[in-house]
Amino acid sequence: MIAIEHTDAVNSKILAVSEDRIQGFVREPFSEIARLSGVEETVVLHRIKAMLTAGTIRRVRQTLLATNLADGALVAWKVPDDRLDGAFGFMFRQDAFSGHVVYD
Repeated sequence: MIAIEHTDAVNSKILAVSEDRIQGFVREPFSEIARLSGVEETVVLHRIKAMLTAGTIRRVRQTLLATNLADGALVAWKVPDDRLDGAFGFMFRQDAFSGHVVYD
C-alpha cells in the first residue's frame, strides 16, 4: 500500500521539492523532483498519483511559457467535457497569449 498522507517522510520530501524548489519551466519535472528530493523517479510518480487520487493534493500542473514557444506554435489542451465551456471562456476572454481559440 502506498502512503498518501502529506506527513509521510517520503511524501514530505516530494512535496517540499515540488512546492518550493521547482521554479520556471522544467522539461522533465518528475525527474527534477526525484533528483532534488533523493527519491527514485518511479516512486515520485507513484506517490504523486496516489496522493492525487486520494485527494491529498488537488492537481499536478506545469505552466507553459508562451514566450518560449516557437512563433505560431500550436498548443492543444485536453479538457474534461464538464469544464470545456469555462476553459473556452477563459482562453477567449482573458488569456493574452491565445491568438486563436477553437472550440471543438
